[in-house]
Amino acid sequence: MTTTLNILGITVPIYLTIALGYVCTRMGLFAKAEMQVFGRFTLQLALPALLFNALSQRSVAEILNLNYLLAYALGSLLVMGLGLWWARKVLGQSLSYSSMMAMGMSCPNSGFVGYPIILLSFGPVAGVALALNMVVENFLLLPLLLAIADAQGRPGQWKSVLLQTVKNVLRNPMIWGVVTGFAFSLSGLQMPAPVGRTVDLFAQASAVLALFVIGGSLVGLQARGLQGTVLPIALGKLVLHPLAMWAVLVWLVPIEDPALRAAALLTGAMPMLGIFTILNQRHGHGTVSAAALLVTTVLSFFTLSALLWLLQVNPVSGQPRGHAHGRDFFGERLPLVDRVVAGASGRCAGGPCLAAQAPARPAVSKHVSPQASGFEQLGCGASQTHEALAGQSAEMHQGVQAPAAHQSPVSGSRRRA
Repeated sequence: MTTTLNILGITVPIYLTIALGYVCTRMGLFAKAEMQVFGRFTLQLALPALLFNALSQRSVAEILNLNYLLAYALGSLLVMGLGLWWARKVLGQSLSYSSMMAMGMSCPNSGFVGYPIILLSFGPVAGVALALNMVVENFLLLPLLLAIADAQGRPGQWKSVLLQTVKNVLRNPMIWGVVTGFAFSLSGLQMPAPVGRTVDLFAQASAVLALFVIGGSLVGLQARGLQGTVLPIALGKLVLHPLAMWAVLVWLVPIEDPALRAAALLTGAMPMLGIFTILNQRHGHGTVSAAALLVTTVLSFFTLSALLWLLQVNPVSGQPRGHAHGRDFFGERLPLVDRVVAGASGRCAGGPCLAAQAPARPAVSKHVSPQASGFEQLGCGASQTHEALAGQSAEMHQGVQAPAAHQSPVSGSRRRA
């Protein structure tokens, strides 16, 4: 019972923020058209700033994880291929419709939903996972699927369609956030403090605003009469994709870092990307894709909560159940999950949070900024939470209390206030 409540302490804030966006838009506090403005701000400014921060403050060895890129690409391509085969050969659908179904099954919402959930579960590694996900999604998955959809009726023009898609990707601000972050990491350059703190402010706006936009965008979507089409897409995204990621990680491409490994698995379990409906409207599939987005986003609360629970309590193969607590499917200890879920259910309004319960810990590393968390704005001490996470593993093995964590001037002044 305690484990379940602790897991809900991670997922409930995420989906309450989504629900708040839905309610505020439904009640008329914001127009649905304004969600597009908020979404553009998030995509063009906040998330690029977040990606830049996540990469520029770490060494190249920490962020250039080829196994993660390969595992995520293979797992997603496997589901994409199955989705295309099912739609074309079993259902007899057109190329554009098959592409829509495959996109819904294989392209997760890494930025708007995935990043906040991984952030609360595993701390600053969420920024690295998001950057790597963006590379695979924007340079492989989306160009391929859009080229397949646009090839309908134009079989000889797929090369030009693919080229145009790549050009559009290169104009994506998030890609430039990744590129400039890598460049700063390679060069070892440091931004002046005023500029760095300005970037931090934009990065901190990304998580809450992204979730709010998802909720507001769901207003007006309906799934009546489309269950037969929508449910296979939802099952493919929420069940088949994480299973494919699990199979790839176990049997084909191992990832040494247990936090990144779990982040890859969680990414596969996210609902489909937020622009799923927009990308499929031009082929006449807007109604079906909107219904699939609505159903999958709602169901993902239950499937993600279940997956987080499994990541904490699933027994290791060949070990007694009593020794399995806090290990993932691959037999590795996940102290970050242990510490997050241990305090996530604390009350933030008038009651203790994890940051107040746990002693201070050393900073994560010299590359990681305590301001990396976009959830500091929730008033629940997320930055302190991540500092507490960093020292959990050392405490378990050494049995000593760590010295006080370093705090940046910005985050420290906010907590003193």
